[in-house]
Amino acid sequence: MATGGSGMVGVTKEHLLSHFVREGIRWLGPAAEVEGELERAFFVPTASIRPKFHCRKYGIGPVVLADVGEVADATRAA
Repeated sequence: MATGGSGMVGVTKEHLLSHFVREGIRWLGPAAEVEGELERAFFVPTASIRPKFHCRKYGIGPVVLADVGEVADATRAA
């Protein structure tokens, strides 16, 4: 979100994504066999990527990724 991303595109088993992301999934075509498993391409908008239920359940805070500049500064300081 900080860099203007509108969502996430990926490929997975339909039931796995539907379990964790309850809303906002846009399926990008029918399921196809990938390495012997039926998988499907998807797009999930940024607002739906971090389901509140799972964040509370697993104690995931509001910030999970560091700013690239902050990581570089910390690496130089170490």
